Amino acid sequence: MDAYRVLIAIVAITVLMVTLIVFILVRKISIKQKRSIDLLYQKYIEFKPEVKSLIELANAYWSLEKKLGDYENELSDNNVRRLKSSVRKIKSYLDESNIEVNDYSGRQFNEGMNVEIVGRKVDKKVKTPIIDEVMSPAILYRGELVQKTKVIITVKKEK
Repeated sequence: MDAYRVLIAIVAITVLMVTLIVFILVRKISIKQKRSIDLLYQKYIEFKPEVKSLIELANAYWSLEKKLGDYENELSDNNVRRLKSSVRKIKSYLDESNIEVNDYSGRQFNEGMNVEIVGRKVDKKVKTPIIDEVMSPAILYRGELVQKTKVIITVKKEK
């Protein structure tokens, strides 16, 4: 009986030590290496059809929200309230499903941003490059980028 308890104690200590060693090794991976691994994983990640549908819904939500802002003055107050209520419900569903939609319109552009530039405009009034127009939003699922935003930037006219 005592030999059995000693064996269990040895196994428990061994498992604890292995867990500690794995934890220490994992913590030694630098943030940069972790990001590289995450980006590599993103390229090969397979989504369930439900997630693909949520991504499509997120794009539709973004488009609807954008168009609602454009046509808000042309609609009656009652219709605007109804549409905004529907948009809020869609947004709530996306939030519950861990989907985040990001629109970078009007933000300052820098070369380190994770965006796909699909066009450039030149304007002598612009001091720093800005994101002038978003063609499609950035979409994150559980904090991971699943759709890169496509943008048109405006840059300063070179002399």
